[in-house]
Amino acid sequence: MKALDVASISPWCESISIASQTPFVTAVVRQGQTLMAVFDLAASLHLTVHGSSPLSLRVKHPLGEMVMCIDEKMPILHTCDPATLQTYHGKDVPAEGSYTNGLDEIPILSVSRLGVTLS
Repeated sequence: MKALDVASISPWCESISIASQTPFVTAVVRQGQTLMAVFDLAASLHLTVHGSSPLSLRVKHPLGEMVMCIDEKMPILHTCDPATLQTYHGKDVPAEGSYTNGLDEIPILSVSRLGVTLS
């Protein structure tokens, strides 16, 4: 995802389960006075969050900020020249594009498409 989409990274707070018809949104968390939807990114990618001290990744979604529970290992940020970005050909994640790191194609997650069913 783009750095501009990230609002903050902090320790994970316990979530409160809710009933929801939005795919992968089944909980909320309170951060200060703000109550935010939790997007289960790991489940949407068929992964699990690892570690005993997960982190909360707060992102700026067009419908309002939301949080994701991520591994306790701090994410690595990469600066990419916009000219090196390319179309992502995979269908496994909602991506805006991708960049190549060695032999790996790394998708750039589209925050605005989180919660939209992938086809």
